[in-house]
Amino acid sequence: MRRLPILPRVNPWLRLLAVSVAVVVAALLLKVLPPIVVLVAFVGGFAYVNHVLKTKARTEARGDAVAVLGLRREAQDPFGLLGYPLALFSRGPDPRIEDLVWGTWRGIEVRRFDVSFEHPLAGPEAERPRFACALAPLGANSPHLVVEPLTFVMRLASEAPMPQVATGSERLDRALVVRCEDPTFVDDLIDERMASWLADLGEDQGFEITRSLALLYGPASAAGDVVSVLEILQGFLDRVPASVVTADGTGSTGMGSDPPGGGVEG
Repeated sequence: MRRLPILPRVNPWLRLLAVSVAVVVAALLLKVLPPIVVLVAFVGGFAYVNHVLKTKARTEARGDAVAVLGLRREAQDPFGLLGYPLALFSRGPDPRIEDLVWGTWRGIEVRRFDVSFEHPLAGPEAERPRFACALAPLGANSPHLVVEPLTFVMRLASEAPMPQVATGSERLDRALVVRCEDPTFVDDLIDERMASWLADLGEDQGFEITRSLALLYGPASAAGDVVSVLEILQGFLDRVPASVVTADGTGSTGMGSDPPGGGVEG
């Protein structure tokens, strides 16, 4: 991987000027301060400036990577995602949307973001449980369904507010918990192909679908990662059975209006 420059996009003549100014300032300070004080001050100052510039370079690189994908990054949530009818957002206190990226990716309208909660037991002083999420249109108008590892319940304040349903796949039912307001829909959505794929993902990913929305939420280790999270969601959407997807596209009209400033060109 190409290393980020320590002093990115700085004119060489400006660097030379900065070094010259530093030498002059050091010479003046040596007349009034002990050499060790001057040395410590300059080493500390250089370390601080280097840290600031490296952090800026990483931030710019992340922005460039998102732009290459044709997506936009938002400092705040212009969509009001917490108002969407998704159970995940109400399963912990003080939910917050962070690091939102959105646009059209591989022909899919997507929102990629992190959601964090106040710790359900330790309170606001503890580290917040965090999930890396991706949201896209389902391509169907579905009842409410959640598929997730049992361990996710331990990180949230409550379970999804729906009855648990057995899928008929022993391997899947051992790895994941399925909850749905319409048990017959589970048979339609989780056919053999979908069940095998979900079981192969292991106990790291959860999915929630409701109406026309499909949400993936996974481990905090994927925070900031855009492509791999979107690829998992795409894998889920690609395996939704044709019998579930509405033939006329009903329920697949998107996820809401673009924020101020217009949409993203795909």
